[in-house]
Amino acid sequence: MNAINTYANDITEACVAAARLVVPVTCSRQQTRCIPGWSEQVQPLRDKSLFWHRIWDECGWPHTGYVADCMRRTRAAYHYCIRNVRKNEQQIVRECVADAMMRNESRNFWAAIKRIKACSATVSNSIDGISDTVNISRLFADKYRDLYTSVTYDKNEMHCIRTDLNKALCCNTYSMEHVSVCDVREAVSHLNAYKRDGCTGLESDHIINAIMLVMIV
Repeated sequence: MNAINTYANDITEACVAAARLVVPVTCSRQQTRCIPGWSEQVQPLRDKSLFWHRIWDECGWPHTGYVADCMRRTRAAYHYCIRNVRKNEQQIVRECVADAMMRNESRNFWAAIKRIKACSATVSNSIDGISDTVNISRLFADKYRDLYTSVTYDKNEMHCIRTDLNKALCCNTYSMEHVSVCDVREAVSHLNAYKRDGCTGLESDHIINAIMLVMIV
């Protein structure tokens, strides 16, 4: 089993290292500071404010007059709108969800749902009355052990499979006699994007893009 784990870890590290070099990466909203309602409400006022600021700059920064008044008024409207959308972020997202449902745009609908869930997600400090981190990890280990052993199997057959795998790994013969390239492509085609394993940094996008690259080559 140690040989299998080592082999799997090597594949994972290779996928992650290759992805850092060739797979495009997008940032989360916290990193990009994207604000809901920016494109619809803030951006037009920002463009107008920048327009009058350029005119005011070209006129030599006058303190009074029509150009100075327009520059101050559009700048104030722009900054007020920023504060307003930040204050009413949840309401704007809810309106986007309702609008997507009315127009039956499933993609926009689920994007808005993800934004709502991301803002309201919290981590529980207690699981089944247990708050200690060590005992919580043991609780999850027990649950997963029960889950993985809930299906009956033949112990002798499982022992033979493990023995054959260990022999193959020790001899560096990783032949996939029962799995074809078409089988792998078919399995990958059903993967959902943007899914993480939670511990090694491997994402479903690594596998998806790797298969696409192989197909192109």
